[in-house]
Amino acid sequence: MDICSLRNIKKLTKKWEQWEQEKINQWNQFIKPIEESNKEEKPRTKWEQKPRTTHTIEEEELIQSYLDFVNQCLPGDEWQIPTGWLTETDSLRDAADLEVRKRNSKFRVWRSGENHLACKIFFGREPPPYRRPFSSKRFRKSSTNRIETMWNPEHGWCRWDSTKQDYIPDPELN
Repeated sequence: MDICSLRNIKKLTKKWEQWEQEKINQWNQFIKPIEESNKEEKPRTKWEQKPRTTHTIEEEELIQSYLDFVNQCLPGDEWQIPTGWLTETDSLRDAADLEVRKRNSKFRVWRSGENHLACKIFFGREPPPYRRPFSSKRFRKSSTNRIETMWNPEHGWCRWDSTKQDYIPDPELN
């Protein structure tokens, strides 16, 4: 049998094409779900995400009134916190205080009553930054700050022996 015959070449070519088609089908089955998921426009970062909630006109007006208060308040001005935002009072006050201080270092925003933020002038020095209290290193390691001598009623004065890890009587001290 001649391997190079036309018939054998056609058979081998046909088998090769079938094998290629099977591999292409397997590849397509693997790639198709990935390509379909890529067709959906997913945001790459959280900043590209579309907002899930839409604000009503009243909420947008409240947000704008808050921003106006922060950007233009003078000492004595107050802003009433909406009832839906009362749970966020502290974060609203912190954010407003930070922005007002950028505008004028003497102004502060404080809570006034249950549902008001008030812009006030602050006379006085800034409080010092928080510093942790000094910690004692006395008992950090047992060997470094060990008491060298100790009184024992039976033996008298004893010294610390690091090999025995105990106090032993010392005749020189007695």
